[in-house]
Amino acid sequence: MLTLQQSTDEAISAYTRSAVLDPDFTTPHYGLANLAFRKGDLQATSVALESVITTAPWDDNAHHLLGEVYRSLGEKSQAQVSYEKALQIHQTRPETRYQLGQIYLEKGQFRHAISVLKPAITMVPGDAVYHAALATAYVESNQLRQAIKVLENAEGLGISGSDILMVQSKVDLSQGRITEGTLKLENILQQDPSRVDVLALLANAYVRQGRYAESVVTYRRAMAGGEPLGTIAVHLAMALEALGEMVEAEKVYRDALAQAPDQIDIRMMLVKRLLERQDWEGATDTLLGALQRSPSNKSVHLLLGDLYEKQGEIDRSILHYEQSKGIKDQTSRTLEALGRLYNSKGDFEKSITAYNGAIEAGESGAGIHASLANSLELMGDLRSALGSYRDALRIEKANAEALSGVARLRAALNPPAPKPDPVQIADRARDLLHQGNTEQAKSTFIKATKLDPSNGVLWNDLGTLHARDGEFQDAVSAFERAEFVPEAQVNLARILVQQGEPAKAANAYQKALNLAPGYVEARVGLGAIRLNNGEIEAAIREFETVLSENPENLEANLFAGNAYALLGSVNRARKAYQAVAGEDSGSAPARIGLGNIALSMGDTTAAIDFYSTAIELTPEDPAPHNNLGTIFAAQGLLDKAISEYQAALELEASHSGYLNLALLFYESQQHTEVLTYCKSMLEMNPDDHQARMLIGMVAHDLGEYDKAIEAYHTALLILPDSPEIHHGLGAAYEALGDTPQAIKHWEQLLLLAQENPAFIHQVEWVSQRIKALKES
Repeated sequence: MLTLQQSTDEAISAYTRSAVLDPDFTTPHYGLANLAFRKGDLQATSVALESVITTAPWDDNAHHLLGEVYRSLGEKSQAQVSYEKALQIHQTRPETRYQLGQIYLEKGQFRHAISVLKPAITMVPGDAVYHAALATAYVESNQLRQAIKVLENAEGLGISGSDILMVQSKVDLSQGRITEGTLKLENILQQDPSRVDVLALLANAYVRQGRYAESVVTYRRAMAGGEPLGTIAVHLAMALEALGEMVEAEKVYRDALAQAPDQIDIRMMLVKRLLERQDWEGATDTLLGALQRSPSNKSVHLLLGDLYEKQGEIDRSILHYEQSKGIKDQTSRTLEALGRLYNSKGDFEKSITAYNGAIEAGESGAGIHASLANSLELMGDLRSALGSYRDALRIEKANAEALSGVARLRAALNPPAPKPDPVQIADRARDLLHQGNTEQAKSTFIKATKLDPSNGVLWNDLGTLHARDGEFQDAVSAFERAEFVPEAQVNLARILVQQGEPAKAANAYQKALNLAPGYVEARVGLGAIRLNNGEIEAAIREFETVLSENPENLEANLFAGNAYALLGSVNRARKAYQAVAGEDSGSAPARIGLGNIALSMGDTTAAIDFYSTAIELTPEDPAPHNNLGTIFAAQGLLDKAISEYQAALELEASHSGYLNLALLFYESQQHTEVLTYCKSMLEMNPDDHQARMLIGMVAHDLGEYDKAIEAYHTALLILPDSPEIHHGLGAAYEALGDTPQAIKHWEQLLLLAQENPAFIHQVEWVSQRIKALKES
């Protein structure tokens, strides 16, 4: 009677005194809960109910009521726990089953919802609400037949045809038949435009169809019909956001909070929106408002920890992260954040504890182990830090922080012995080289390059030794490592020229010149490559650059003379050759060049003199012997010509040498010698058509026409459009008496002769020959 006769404050005071006098008496706590609930103080209500539960944990009603309070606060998870405890105590309480079923539905746990709602309709078989809830659970879990069956069984309970149509629409929507479900919902509204629940569902369907403008209108109709903004705020705001109306969407969240300030889920959606536009301050204020209504909400504390960390407020961030401990699936994240923050404050002991806790909670990434190692290292526990860095590498082999940490700690824990001095080792290698111990010098240089791999001088010395021993591939590799040493690039270019790679050699010479523009040998070498490539004017520019500084340079003058000669600049060529035509072996090429100029001018006597002097200076050079052989052959001095050609062959076997001798011996009808030199030519190149032709010519001269034809046909396979070969075949077949074949090859010769200036004079003779053969 006291609560009815006195003011609320007096009632609260009385209940409080009663609770103090007898703490185990639950009635005062229930009274306090009732008064707090009537005042709208949900926090005080929950505290009073917790007191009841502490005193009487078997009281299912207290658990149920606490679930109602948490549900009003929007804390569904805590409400679920309370309802589940109430149900464990009192299995046959239908209202608890209904409320728990609703939470399961909202959380998408449809099978759980069915398990608690299905027994409820047997407890209150006449309650249509329970049947509708169970039908909804069946729909959401895609058990559509069961849903319809439940509704059919409940037809006598006041569930209308529109309610059945409502479930059918949910069936359509759940199975992706959005259009059909939408039409059913619209039909229901035509029958009963005031169905707020239909309006809300229809608005959701419009969203799924991308009909955002219609969904917004429909949501607002639902609100006008009495649907609380809090129940549809999230979906309405999402539709507005889809329309780009961000400000309006945010206003919906704020209006919903004004109506239901304790609804945490709406508050969290507003926070999400504020975070998206990086309004850290607004998000923080909104979360603090949530904490006022639910001080123990760990999710709110977690977000506040994130926000304060973003804003650099380390102490506040730590405070809220500590309060957020215990959130399922978030423990490791929270502890990792605490480890990071404590580390930044220099509190390494707490940082290590937090990181270890995160690892025990299931955080298994390489980053957490590397972070733990960093804190251990900063605290001075180097061996434990090394172990954690290694743990990180076992998870992620390429983790940069862990790789760096392992290298750093290994060096700190095991300082390396002083490294040998590569300069001293290189000096030792040079001493060994001077002593004639090449192999040991080479191995010592290799050791020096391993110690100082960027020392180009060492690589150049090693490459020089490899080249000296004929190990050209090793030499190339060594010289390439000395890319900033001009001498090494010149040495590399020399080898590349020998290996037939002029383009790479030119690049090496150019690199040497980039490093040392005045490097004479590099410029001459580059000019020589350009000359061989037919780039005569570019080659001359290189040689003239050298000669402008050193007019007596032997190589530059020789190459310049060759280039001028190719251009037809006889006087400039002669001047270049004469600049170096001394009496030493180095001037022999200049003598040959002067001989070539004299020969081109028709002065064979002077040419012979120059070539003869070149032979005296460099007896091992076959070139002047070949040149003298050509002169003597032209003069009809066959013996002298043969002697010079044979001298050239003794110095260097060559195709041109064998061919020159074979032609001379054929001219003097020395057939055996011709065949000997043809054999040598074929040993050098089995596809030598000139050798095959000469063999055919010798056989023809000896009357061996079959052998001649065989040799000519072999040559024809190699060079099918040769007038000379068809001439030989025509003559051989005619001599053999095979007129058709003879005519065939004479006609082919006639055809080819018309296109070949060297044979045009034979056209008339060949034509007469063909005519004579045809007449015969």
